[in-house]
Amino acid sequence: MSSGGPMDFTVNMFLKQQWTDFRLHFHDLVPTQIFELDSRFLRDIWIPDLYFVNGKGGSIHDITTPNRLIHVYRDAKVKYNIRVSMSFSCPMDLTNYPLDRQICYIDMASFAYTKDKLIFRWSPIQPIRRSQNIKLPQFELIDIRNASCEHSLDVASFAGDFSCVRAELHLRRQIGYFGVQVYVPSASIVGISWISFWLDVDAVPARISLNLLAVLTMTTQFSSVRDKLPSVIYITALDIWMSVCLLFVICSLVEFALVNVLVRQQVKQVGKVSKRQRLSKHSDSTNNVETIVEKHECAPDETFVSATVTILRGKLRAKKVDKSARIFFPLAFAFFNLAYWCSYLSP
Repeated sequence: MSSGGPMDFTVNMFLKQQWTDFRLHFHDLVPTQIFELDSRFLRDIWIPDLYFVNGKGGSIHDITTPNRLIHVYRDAKVKYNIRVSMSFSCPMDLTNYPLDRQICYIDMASFAYTKDKLIFRWSPIQPIRRSQNIKLPQFELIDIRNASCEHSLDVASFAGDFSCVRAELHLRRQIGYFGVQVYVPSASIVGISWISFWLDVDAVPARISLNLLAVLTMTTQFSSVRDKLPSVIYITALDIWMSVCLLFVICSLVEFALVNVLVRQQVKQVGKVSKRQRLSKHSDSTNNVETIVEKHECAPDETFVSATVTILRGKLRAKKVDKSARIFFPLAFAFFNLAYWCSYLSP
């Protein structure tokens, strides 16, 4: 068994059928219990017209000879075995992708005979056997179950009901590849964007470069991951993860913009105060020389101290925002992870 396209799979199987045809009852005509016939005699023996309802294409193995055999028993029981490789369609619900579980079907039915002429039934003893060496690149085969599928056949264009049996393949997507290629790198990028919270508020180039690099990297990864997905119109679990990671990275950039605004506002206020003081000095022409000298002697020190205090106050506010972000962002991301993994990994 192997996975094909995003919505189909391929199976290599031995299809065994058994029925009774009293026309082949040979009693004691020959001293044997079984006639072992090869593919050359198939045209002379009636065989059920089984076909695969959801099959997309297949072939019968014929190396070195056609892989078919037929056994006719003394009591008219016939056993027919054939080796085929078939591709089947499997419409998947990718809402939980890549943490999803899928059930794919192999539907087998009669093509021409209605249920009053031909009925398919599973063998009561181990109807489906699978190889223990089956390994799939993305999925883990959890279980194979047998069922009936008469209710699912669309036979509106025919007169009568047709017999149908179904094999259910229960699959679980393996998370290892996506953990290494998607989840761990994206979570690491989110963590790297938090480094800016520990950088000084004056390190503007470093913080801008770090945050922009994280945003661009996350956007590129999101696009590359989305390109590998089948075209679906709904949101998948992977979309939610990547969107939230991108949102965290953008919020880190917004946090730096807020911190920078807090510092620059104080600097602008100091500049406006200094400008007003200079204009007031030039317009005060009625004061005497002695008063003007006293103002010039004391004003620069007072202005410098006031400006320094104002700027420091702005930096302290900015640092408080950084300290809060150091706690808030990791806690919010941890809470998101808890909700995400509990929601999608719960059975």
